[in-house]
Parts: sequence; structure tokens; C-alpha cells
Amino acid sequence: NLHYPDGVRLMNKPARFADGVPLYFKRAEQAANVGREIGLMYTHAHIRYSEALATLGKDSLVDELLRISPVGQFSRLGTSEIRQRNCYFASSDADSLIA
Repeated sequence: NLHYPDGVRLMNKPARFADGVPLYFKRAEQAANVGREIGLMYTHAHIRYSEALATLGKDSLVDELLRISPVGQFSRLGTSEIRQRNCYFASSDADSLIA
């Protein structure tokens, strides 16, 4: 299950890496160990999930779109942190899920 309080994620853990210590940034999935969940939850993945709900006529569409919106986020996820509202955010802060 890849459905979490802050949205649907692309994967439940970072991609396997077996090439030794990386010297150069290669993929977003490998950056999850630097303090943010980059690669675990891309907002566009949740938008695609919501798009599928719309296609299927599911009533949960609005709730899922609100899940990734920073508007009113504290009423939906009380442990979340303030997000910058004037940019496209690609990940959620790791501490937003720690209670």
C-alpha cells in the first residue's frame, strides 16, 4: 500500500543502490537519505492517482486533491509542517509524519 497521510507515493522505500558511495547525484530516488523524502512522494504521482479516481467516478477525488494541497493542511494532517505555497513541491518533509 503506497497511500500515506500526505499522499500516494511512488515507492515505499528508496531504490536499491549497489554501486558504492555515489559521488554525483544520479536519481531522485537516491536522495531520500539526505533528509527529505525526495523520490518517495512526488506530487505528480498523487495527481495521476487522483486523475484515475476521476476517470473511475470515485467520490474520494476531492479528498485526494485536498490531501496534496497546502490550503488547510493542518486540519487534515495536524503533524505537518508549513509548506511554501507559491511553488510546485516534489516531496513531503520527513518530519511531517513523525507524531
